[in-house]
Amino acid sequence: MSVEKWAESLEEDVFNYWKQNHQDWKGGFRVFYGPVFAKPELLILGYQPGGDPEDFERDHLDRLSNGDFSPPERHEYLTSDYTIARRMRRKVLKDHNELLAESVKSNAIFFRAKDIDRWKGIPGSKRRDMEEFSLDKVEEMVERLNPKSVLVEGMATWDLLRSHLGFDDECKVRRTNARLLCVSKNKDPIFTGIIHPSTRVSDENWARVRSELLPLLKG
Repeated sequence: MSVEKWAESLEEDVFNYWKQNHQDWKGGFRVFYGPVFAKPELLILGYQPGGDPEDFERDHLDRLSNGDFSPPERHEYLTSDYTIARRMRRKVLKDHNELLAESVKSNAIFFRAKDIDRWKGIPGSKRRDMEEFSLDKVEEMVERLNPKSVLVEGMATWDLLRSHLGFDDECKVRRTNARLLCVSKNKDPIFTGIIHPSTRVSDENWARVRSELLPLLKG
């Protein structure tokens, strides 16, 4: 099966799982944010899709219900102006945005929530079921795509993936009591976690992050 067909099959699996088990979660889900291809320079993993149920219904539900499971043709981080996309271009990968064109973007949790507090507020067994389903699929994604590196957005995402995948880490950049950049130990491909791009961080600290991050991603 080609990577393109695999990506469509994955999105169909998520749609069927949501429809059969969690259709009452009106936020729905999202899997990919741009083209999907084998051996990308980067697999970028955020925590989960944001937005409201209306976003899912307006932008995705009809397409999915009609059997269209194809990923987007254009990478949102290159074309959109929302905060995370803009800061990935201007702060995280400043002057090295060719890496975005060579990346695949997804999330550790596929199911949409307005914010993490709202997600944590749903019944624990339901939330854990959706999280475990997503994390198992993400593990499959890493194996299937075989990226050169995995870039993780946010330390909450980092802790979730580290716990599920069972790797040790080393934090290389900090500010006071906050982790800014951590890397996996004895993990192939290497995982690198950064403070969430939406977090207010000084230009000086973003420069510290880039000084560690870019050699890892381009090495």
